[in-house]
Amino acid sequence: STPAAGGQNDIYLGMSDGRILSLDARTGDIVWSYQAASPFHGAVTVGERSVYAIAADNTLYAMDRATGQLLWRHAQTRPTGIVLMGAPHVLENDDGSVVAGFSDGRLVRLSPQGEVLWIADLSSEQRQLVDVDVRPLAMADVYVAASFTGGIAAVDPGTGRVIWTLDEQGATSPIKVDDETLTLTTSGGRMLWLRARTGEVLRVLDLEAEAVTALVEHNGMLLAASKGQGIFALGAASPWIFTRFDAGTGFSAAPVVGADSVFALDNRGSLYRFQLSRTSAPPGTVNP
Repeated sequence: STPAAGGQNDIYLGMSDGRILSLDARTGDIVWSYQAASPFHGAVTVGERSVYAIAADNTLYAMDRATGQLLWRHAQTRPTGIVLMGAPHVLENDDGSVVAGFSDGRLVRLSPQGEVLWIADLSSEQRQLVDVDVRPLAMADVYVAASFTGGIAAVDPGTGRVIWTLDEQGATSPIKVDDETLTLTTSGGRMLWLRARTGEVLRVLDLEAEAVTALVEHNGMLLAASKGQGIFALGAASPWIFTRFDAGTGFSAAPVVGADSVFALDNRGSLYRFQLSRTSAPPGTVNP
């Protein structure tokens, strides 16, 4: 899986042989290893004191970040005959509880000890693949998440009650714009701005691109890669494309933002490093 970095010199990897590895970033030495019963293909989440990862059998593992000791695990059902090659990041709250999405269409909140607080069903009728495959966003007194075919939903943090839904398939992980507004892209090439409490669609930008990735933040802008139109640099608060970087081949992986640079791997295996700065603002916006 994609490496996840801790705050010091620790790096974490999920392996297809069912191991979670903690590595020393300076030497590459294995600090600890945990063996699970199923492969890890998706993202590893590094929390304050714990490391979280969802295995291919739809089981969420929580391990001690320093020692690798298993703290708890939670198993959800898995769609019959389907193994998804990916899993979303887990959201760790300030109180130590976590919120995670699973491939059976459920969003689950668990206590710091791994006890189920609630389970919200984000699946929709007569649709086969209902994987909740985005990182939940906590804002405006709701959790916002999405399933692949079930659309976007907001859930009450205390009860797990679904407050609103929006039938927008292929949504990526949402990003907070301000205290009331979030934005996200869809695999069909749309960028949406939504009111978090109500689900009201405020603005829409059609990127006219296929297989658009999740947004990442950089230098007052949002970046998203696409299969055929390169990498977009977008306005966070308004539907504006600042620039586009097209290497003549697709980018299926989202860009990665470093301290002062952006890194992107294209579909032919070339790694790009570039820098973006904004010297003038589009109409109606303010320079960062």
